[in-house]
Amino acid sequence: MSVQQSFAVVYPPLYLMLGVTSSPAGPVTTGSVVTVMGTLSNQTATAETVTLKATLTYVSPSGQSSTISGSSRSFTLAAGQTLGQPFSVTISKYVPRGAYTVALTATDTAGDTASGSASLTVV
Repeated sequence: MSVQQSFAVVYPPLYLMLGVTSSPAGPVTTGSVVTVMGTLSNQTATAETVTLKATLTYVSPSGQSSTISGSSRSFTLAAGQTLGQPFSVTISKYVPRGAYTVALTATDTAGDTASGSASLTVV
């Protein structure tokens, strides 16, 4: 008896990696610059126009969310191209102290999406 199997490996059209840094290094507080680096890859055989959106959302102690900062940009990625896009925000004295979510979402013209998020605490 012989068993034969076949399978296909399918990659998502967009792949997004997220990194978050602060300057100066250490706790994030008034005057800190938080930079979110999104590294986006087009894993298709054709060029894709992509919109990349970044948001910084405050999460209150009661669990309510409020977007503090948001930014987006559009660009074209060639087939197989990988590109890093930084988004930065300076923490002002008016930014509430506490927990935040930093999120990136990439969407191409076909509606394919990739996203990532990270937690951040402002002290």
